Parts: sequence; C-alpha cells; structure tokens
Amino acid sequence: MPVKNPKIKFVVSVNQDIKNYILFNKYSDDSGFLKMFLPKKLFYVLKSNFSERKKTEIITEYVNDKFDLCKNEINKNVKNIEKRWKFIEKKYFKLICKIFKNHSWPKGKYIGFASIFEMYPKNIKEKTFYFSGLKKDLNFNIATVAHEMLHFIFFDYIKVRYGINEGTELKNKSPKYIWNVSEVFNLVIETWKPYQKIFKTNGRSYYFMHKKMLPKMKRLWKEKEDMDYLLNHYF
Repeated sequence: MPVKNPKIKFVVSVNQDIKNYILFNKYSDDSGFLKMFLPKKLFYVLKSNFSERKKTEIITEYVNDKFDLCKNEINKNVKNIEKRWKFIEKKYFKLICKIFKNHSWPKGKYIGFASIFEMYPKNIKEKTFYFSGLKKDLNFNIATVAHEMLHFIFFDYIKVRYGINEGTELKNKSPKYIWNVSEVFNLVIETWKPYQKIFKTNGRSYYFMHKKMLPKMKRLWKEKEDMDYLLNHYF
C-alpha cells in the first residue's frame, strides 16, 4: 500500500512568531544561544534586567512592527516557498519513503509558520514548524522545510521501532541524547548525494556534540544506507 504524503500549509501569522520567541526563550539554556538567532538590535533585551513580561512586550512590539513593515516581502517569499515546495515534494517524499522503508507519515495538519527570526523550531506533537519569512535564499528556505519534515517522520519511526519519544532519557546518556541523534541524522542525510540532488545543502552543526557524533554516523550510513542498521548503534 503506497504511503500517503502530507500536505504542508504555509502560514503568515504575527501571533505565532511572537509565540516562537516566547517558547524559544523558555526552553533555551542561555542567552548566548539565543543571540545566534535574534537580530542584533534585540541583544540588549537579553543583557538587561528586564522582567520576562517586559522582554515579551518589547519582542511583541518588534515583531508587529517588522511584519507590518515587511508585509509584502514576507508574503512574496512565502508564495515562492510554497510554489517551489510543490515542485520538488514528489522527489523528496519518494526519497524519504526509501530511507524510512515505507514508514507512514504521522497524522497531523503540517503547518509551517513564516518567521522574522532565524530560529526554526518544530513541535513534534502538533506537526508545526517555522521557516524564514525574510531570507530570499529559496534553496535555504526549502531545505529548512525539508529538515523539519525529516524530524517528524524520524521521531515517529523511532517511537514505533524502539518505543522512544523525543523527550525519552536513556540510561547513561545526556538528557539531549535523542535530540542530538536526530539532528546528526539530519546532517547525514543532508550530505547524502541523492538528497543533495534535490536540495543544495550541507546542513549546519551548532553543537560540539553534533560534530563529534557526525563522522561515525556518516560511516554507518555509508556502510549500508539502512535506517535500522544505523539506529541500532544508538538505541
């Protein structure tokens, strides 16, 4: 039975992008990490002694002003992303189907929200994610969408195959071990030639742990290009 591919809805929502900052700020370990994704003009907020409420008020005003100022640009970018995704989605889903051995995509609405920030988190349960509403690099934007979609099926696969969820903590492993494995797996696939025929991307590694894990996982994938063979070394 053929796998049913999800349809992504691309949405522009000021309120969702405000929520993006609030959640990112809540779950980030330190302000140094946030500085990698926020515009420089907002760095003062991170260094200040403002209350979280005051910080949110400042960010809310900034987001509203930015969306108003760049409305046409954001809408144009989102339309271009949607058009490009429709052009490549069949090739993408066919390759994903091969990687995950005809594993069915988890049910969900699959909504992508345009963001003025450079942070693109996802919600595994709700099947929502963020992408850039301002970057004009169409290949980067499409690769971001594909990256987040890869996370959705990865976490569903390991849930079914190993009984592991995104928040599962394994014995003698760091609390972020599952997340680290998922990110490094994405990097491996993003540097794989069949994938790069669709997306011209090498992925980006923000953490030392990812760089440390990457060579071994690349080697394992090169040996067999088999999900179970690779994941059995980690779970």
